[in-house]
Amino acid sequence: MSILDASTLGAAAPICYTNGRGRAARKTSPQEARLTIDDLLLLDREWAKSDRFHSTELIGGRIYHTPARYTPRAGAVTRLLLTLWDALADIPNAPTIINRASIAMSPHDLPLPDLVLTSQPDGPGFVPCDSFRLVIEVAESAVSFFTGVKLRMYARHGIPEYWVVDLKGRKIDQFWSAAEGQFAEDRVVVLGERIEAATIAGLSAETGGLA
Repeated sequence: MSILDASTLGAAAPICYTNGRGRAARKTSPQEARLTIDDLLLLDREWAKSDRFHSTELIGGRIYHTPARYTPRAGAVTRLLLTLWDALADIPNAPTIINRASIAMSPHDLPLPDLVLTSQPDGPGFVPCDSFRLVIEVAESAVSFFTGVKLRMYARHGIPEYWVVDLKGRKIDQFWSAAEGQFAEDRVVVLGERIEAATIAGLSAETGGLA
């Protein structure tokens, strides 16, 4: 996972402001510029012309580049998708699981999780943030990014439940009960054990085939 350097966007003109005497004064120190979703979409259209980046996310106004997905991560995502799809079929009024859907959480937050369970899988544009019941990330490396930066973002926006599948650690970190920017409840499920959703009644899945 990497943050794209601002220099790749071209040199920006010096930022000026008006001082108390009505004259333009130049800011000499670096100024952080938080990008918006519209900014990211504009850049994404340009990058798509050369396939420069496989996928990008916007978190806190910063652009994160996700490298191409390799096995075993790709296989784990697919197996978990199929397992949860079958499990949801037996639950009345269950949410729908979808793969790689961008969530417009705020003007400065547009994550791209591996799997999401939503009550509104259809319609134009991004899937509404308030429709998500469960967000799942599968990590082959850089686990701290998913249990740090992304964890705080999901908690801040009140996602009901969040799983991080740690393939190298052979475990799933499960979080729920978001309040005041953090998850109040969590537990660890070792791969091979059965995992039960904390916020979706009746939803459980075998995890032995994930690693």
